[in-house]
Amino acid sequence: MALFKKSSKSELVKFQEELSIVESTITEVSEKLNKYAVMLQGATLELELDDKDSGVKKRITKLEKATGDLQKELSELANRQSQLNENIASEHAKERQIQITEASKLDEEEAYRQTKINILANELYKLNDHITSKRGAPVPTELKRIAGLRYNEHISPAQGDIYEEALKSQERGKARAQEEVDKLLAQIKDIAGL
Repeated sequence: MALFKKSSKSELVKFQEELSIVESTITEVSEKLNKYAVMLQGATLELELDDKDSGVKKRITKLEKATGDLQKELSELANRQSQLNENIASEHAKERQIQITEASKLDEEEAYRQTKINILANELYKLNDHITSKRGAPVPTELKRIAGLRYNEHISPAQGDIYEEALKSQERGKARAQEEVDKLLAQIKDIAGL
């Protein structure tokens, strides 16, 4: 699973690129504003020396208007910068939520797998005594009964067709048991992740 979404990442990159441009423009406008402030201060001092100079008055008026325009532009840029910072923070929060959600799904899957293994191990442990008590060699009791043999007697080649059928029934039973146990073991191995 990917821990980052491409669309969210590209939005974040767009916001970061625009923020870089806005911050660069803020720096340029601030420098220009500082220059105009120095020029305005110089023109104001010049006007104090000669308050009748109309050229200086016009320059002061132009500088005051330009300063006001730059301050307005700087304010708009600061608002956009703030908005972009909020958008970037929002994208980071979305990205983090995606990471949390995906990590949570991975952890849920691990909890599921591990719990399944633990349950299986506990149940197999409980079944062990019961299964162990049922173990033993297969005995063809029904064919022994037909052959007239007692519990402790064995079928021998002397019983002819009963002996042949006992061998066949043993092989068929073993094959069927092996097939079922193989399927069960495959399921158990799947659960255990083997």
